[in-house]
Amino acid sequence: MGEGEFVPSDVAAGETRAGQIGFQIADGIEVTDFELCAPTAEEDSDPEKYPCTPVKAPDGLR
Repeated sequence: MGEGEFVPSDVAAGETRAGQIGFQIADGIEVTDFELCAPTAEEDSDPEKYPCTPVKAPDGLR
C-alpha cells in the first residue's frame, strides 16, 4: 500500500470490525488535537464527507 491508500472491506449491517492504523509526525512539529476520518458504507467516495473521530494530542512520550 502507498501513502494515503486504504484497503476496502465489506462490513455487514450490525457487524463490528476493529482495525489498526499507523502514521508518523516529524520531530519538531507542534501537534494539537486532530481527527482521523475514514470511509463508510454510506459515504465511501467523497473524502470531504467521511465521518471523523477526534484524537487527543500526543503527550510527547514514545
